[in-house]
Amino acid sequence: MVSETKTKLYKVESKSPKTGVTTYRHSIFLEKAFVEDSSFPFKPSENLKVSIDKDRLIVTRFKD
Repeated sequence: MVSETKTKLYKVESKSPKTGVTTYRHSIFLEKAFVEDSSFPFKPSENLKVSIDKDRLIVTRFKD
């Protein structure tokens, strides 16, 4: 059982070929063993809500 993992926040720069405007997107990599563990609560393509509570990110299912 994998109940925690180390990760990083990644910043990826992208420049529009049409306008030349630079934009950024951010992602957090989660290890395969962590995501495929039977206790991992989310499925691929599931809508999620991320909130900030002091120095923590909280990830929950997005409810319409």
